[in-house]
Parts: sequence; structure tokens; C-alpha cells
Amino acid sequence: MKIGPEKNYLARMYFNIQNFKFGGVTVYVNEYNAEKRLIAKRPIGETSGDFVGVKASLYLPSSSEVLYVKLKILTQGELTLFADSIRLAPIK
Repeated sequence: MKIGPEKNYLARMYFNIQNFKFGGVTVYVNEYNAEKRLIAKRPIGETSGDFVGVKASLYLPSSSEVLYVKLKILTQGELTLFADSIRLAPIK
């Protein structure tokens, strides 16, 4: 996704975490420069335990070089994750 490095963003995602035994879910933003080379992998939110609902996290680009981003979800441990409606939108 192309972004404007001078803006702030809100990441929103719907999570349904079930059968939680241990571990958690971490949301990352991978940042890329104009040549689409990876600059950084930044965690922007974590959740553990059984959970159903919307999680929101503020995202601020790390530098003016960041022109593209991808949201990534990493699960660790023993749980079942259903994710939907993952969005990154500029804050007006």
C-alpha cells in the first residue's frame, strides 16, 4: 500500500481469538522505500487470550523514506485466529 510519510495512520482489524492456551497475536507494519526495499519491520499491536472484537493501533512512519507498507499478522503459541477487515487509513 502506498502511503504519505508525513501522515499518521490508524490500523484497524477485527480479531476472533479462540481456544487460547498460550502465546498471542502481533500485528506488524513492514515499511518499504521508493525502490520497494524493506526498511523496517515494526510491531504496532499485540493481543493475547480469547478475544472477539476490533483492535486499533496508531501507526507513524519511521522516516520520510517510507513510501509503501504491508500489514502482517504473526501468531505464536497455541490458539485459533480468525481475522477480517484489516485496514490502514490516514488520520484526518
